[in-house]
Amino acid sequence: MKKKEEKDLGGHPIVFDEGTRVVESQPPPQPLALARSIPRGTVFSIFVKSHRLAAKELCDYFMEASSVKELEEMVEEVQGLVNEKLFIFAISFVITRKPEMRHLRLPSIVEIFPSMFVPVTTVSEMEHEAKKSTPDQIVVTKYGPEFSSTHLNPEHRVAYWHEDYGINSHHWHWHLVYPVDFGVKKDRKGELFFYMHQQMLAR
Repeated sequence: MKKKEEKDLGGHPIVFDEGTRVVESQPPPQPLALARSIPRGTVFSIFVKSHRLAAKELCDYFMEASSVKELEEMVEEVQGLVNEKLFIFAISFVITRKPEMRHLRLPSIVEIFPSMFVPVTTVSEMEHEAKKSTPDQIVVTKYGPEFSSTHLNPEHRVAYWHEDYGINSHHWHWHLVYPVDFGVKKDRKGELFFYMHQQMLAR
């Protein structure tokens, strides 16, 4: 094959095969690109397909950890880079599946995201009171029904149901165990899905 010689701007010859196209090298793909695509501080929902794919990518990444120590290092590296709720979902998903972590207790979603269930002002008040209390002291903070039970919104007539801590915690945990688009295979998954939601609506 004939050789062709050209000179670069510095006067040094560049030799390459004639007919060969020189292509600029592309930077390597950014790791966890899907997981990073959901901005921090924004809403994350497992019911949005792009969010599910981002969650699957992060879950698959964490599942590659060969030990608890390695997982801790991976978590520490990623935590500040991805959406907060996405991060919680992924680490919760892994804890429910890794045999060496089965003894860990997953906190309720009410404990993780209290502002989703009570007013932010009440959460701030609770934190303030907790700082003043002793470790063995129980702090009780009350908030009124106006948070989700006013006559201004007809939907608030069923606030007793859709604001229920137990139902929301159960529904969150259900989608950790039976996630969509994750390739998780469970016996009678469809039947259990129908039965669970039928029971929730029956309440």
